Amino acid sequence: MCLKSCKGCPINITTEQGEKNSEYCLPSYGDAVKWFQETGKVWACHANPKKACDGFLIRAKYYGIEIPIDEKTVLITEQTTLEQIYEII
Repeated sequence: MCLKSCKGCPINITTEQGEKNSEYCLPSYGDAVKWFQETGKVWACHANPKKACDGFLIRAKYYGIEIPIDEKTVLITEQTTLEQIYEII
């Protein structure tokens, strides 16, 4: 699970490295939720950008936000620009 193995994940601010990374240019959990709600796109794992971030999915579920993942899910990576995020799906 991401929250245990990915200590640098900016979604996981419970670790020193995660908290430090959340202060840099990586998006916050709030940004990732906003992007999902506005575009249907999902934040990708920074260690494996071909899958959704487990930390984001777990935290969203904790707050009652269901994030459906399937083969049509568009993932947002660290290289994705805001222009690309807000393109029409």
